[in-house]
Amino acid sequence: MVFYLRRPIYEEYDADPMVPRLQSARRVFCILSGEDFDYLVRDRKLVLHLLDRRPRLVTRLRNLPDESGRLRQDLLLVSNYPVPQTPDTETLDAP
Repeated sequence: MVFYLRRPIYEEYDADPMVPRLQSARRVFCILSGEDFDYLVRDRKLVLHLLDRRPRLVTRLRNLPDESGRLRQDLLLVSNYPVPQTPDTETLDAP
């Protein structure tokens, strides 16, 4: 991803190390679970802008039969800055 996006990519398994990055003066994008989003906004008092929400791809066979669990697991694309609203960015749907 670093090659294609030409940006640093960080992988964290805990929400707390993301706090300093999300408080940065630079625009940061983050993909996280709804639980982590709630924690960062509610408990850590961060202002995050929800850019998109998509279902998590189920990659474990043991999770396939649990349809209700699959449907509840969304991944959120958030940023510490809002995306400027222009005619090209009013929707985030793929062409």
